[in-house]
Amino acid sequence: MVAAAIPVLQSVGSFALSNFMSIATLAMGAFSAVSTHNAGVAQQEQAFQSAAMMDQEAKQERAVSHYEMARQRQEQKARASENTLALASGGFSGDDPSSVHLLSEVAGQETLEQLMTKAQGEQRARNLEREAISTRAGGKIARKAATLSAFTQAVSAGSSWYDRY
Repeated sequence: MVAAAIPVLQSVGSFALSNFMSIATLAMGAFSAVSTHNAGVAQQEQAFQSAAMMDQEAKQERAVSHYEMARQRQEQKARASENTLALASGGFSGDDPSSVHLLSEVAGQETLEQLMTKAQGEQRARNLEREAISTRAGGKIARKAATLSAFTQAVSAGSSWYDRY
């Protein structure tokens, strides 16, 4: 009786071990899929945080360029006053054509420098904003790729389990 039960127990043990291994493989596939998806979500969150920092830097670039432009404007007013005083002490009057031309030339150059400062700050800000948009898009793509990979892993694990049974 015991001798007859041994082959039956061996086949039952083999079947149980086979089922356990299949279920373990399926569980590992599911865990791998979830991990892959979570990694993609984390990449997207990191990209969005980087993009938010870039947006903040862009705002700061604009603020700095406006501040610098205002500072240059104050310096221009002080220099214009000094130039007028220097011309007057040299014997030129305020309506003398050569002094008017000189003062307007200096003022025009300084205004151009102010506008260049503002334009350069604006350009740096726009570049940061474009980079932020690109970073966000990269994060979304990474998340979608991870989700697709996770789905593929889950389907692969499920199909290998299905093929056995």
